Amino acid sequence: MDNKNFVGNSLDTYSNSSNIASMSDGELEALMQKATDERIRRLTEKVNEVITVQSKQNQDLVAQREIIQETKEKADTTAEQISVIGFGIHSKKYKLLHRICCARIHEILGGMCDYTYILWNKYFYQRIYIDISDYFEVDGCKNINVKDYEKAKALACNWRPSDTYVHEKTQELIERRDKGQLAQNRCMALYMYLENTDSGKVNPF
Repeated sequence: MDNKNFVGNSLDTYSNSSNIASMSDGELEALMQKATDERIRRLTEKVNEVITVQSKQNQDLVAQREIIQETKEKADTTAEQISVIGFGIHSKKYKLLHRICCARIHEILGGMCDYTYILWNKYFYQRIYIDISDYFEVDGCKNINVKDYEKAKALACNWRPSDTYVHEKTQELIERRDKGQLAQNRCMALYMYLENTDSGKVNPF
């Protein structure tokens, strides 16, 4: 009898003990091999099903983690954006810092009629904000973090223009005067300033 045909038929009737008992050793071996192959096939299917399910679960888990990370990053960004002194609920802090900066400029330059104020107020109002924001590495004082607010106030209270900056702007003012681009009151203020600073060589601030 052909073993392949026998094995195919035997799978349908192997539960019949009389048929099994009448099989030769070769037939039994072929039947057992076929049963083993079938068992391996079924186990392989089950393993593949488990792997497929697990793979999908892993993919879902990775996707969930990415969503969580993205949500966290957005939350962190939002927290950073609203934790600055220029943001709505903290805007009073920025206004106070602005007043401190103005007071410091007046302290350095004197009253609005003083020649130093007439000459330098525009430059100093710009520079004090630039220096403070540069210190905190932000693009404007409104973007200073709330946690740095006290430090920002201290910087404003103690701010002074650097020698380099004063010399730079003095030369700029002289050039503008020589080109006729400086208003008359500022020309007079520049004359008095140069008289009192050894032609601009001394930083009086």
